[in-house]
Amino acid sequence: MSLESFYAIFNPIWSVVVFVVFVGILLWTFSKRSSTFDEAAHLPFDEDEGLNAPKGSMKSPQENKHA
Repeated sequence: MSLESFYAIFNPIWSVVVFVVFVGILLWTFSKRSSTFDEAAHLPFDEDEGLNAPKGSMKSPQENKHA
């Protein structure tokens, strides 16, 4: 078996394998399992307790070192 005939057989098989893996990754990415990460995805939009605190109640980093 020459190298050219090996490539003639291997190239179509390799293309199909790569395409199937690509489609599998897409299906896995957009599957229902990703809904479990919805809570984590909304964390940046949740209100931060430090932003709603009165101005004098938050300590600076230097005050936290000495405490």
